[in-house]
Amino acid sequence: MKLEELHSFEGHPFKVERNQELFELRCSIEKEGVLVPLLVRKNPHGDGYEIIAGHRRKEAALWAGLTEVPVIIRELDDDQSVIAMVDSNLQREKILPSEKAFKKYPNITSQK
Repeated sequence: MKLEELHSFEGHPFKVERNQELFELRCSIEKEGVLVPLLVRKNPHGDGYEIIAGHRRKEAALWAGLTEVPVIIRELDDDQSVIAMVDSNLQREKILPSEKAFKKYPNITSQK
């Protein structure tokens, strides 16, 4: 899918920083391509698709000069999207404490 069709998930709390880890991901993408597809859904707010998981891969692919990346398109509502986004980001090794705190968000909102 063309990168220009991909938009960030509204309220995405996880930071994408151009640091050493992202540089290494960029180098890997330059050499091997994007090996793990991004998880996306139809953008409920307009055109294109919303990235649920894969913001770092998208940024590294842009930095590597790619114009397209592989994606998996899923039909997810807002709650399912938040859960998928949080779960995928918690699998990263280094997460900020504020990002870990956001993990509790789905549990809090599901108790409405």
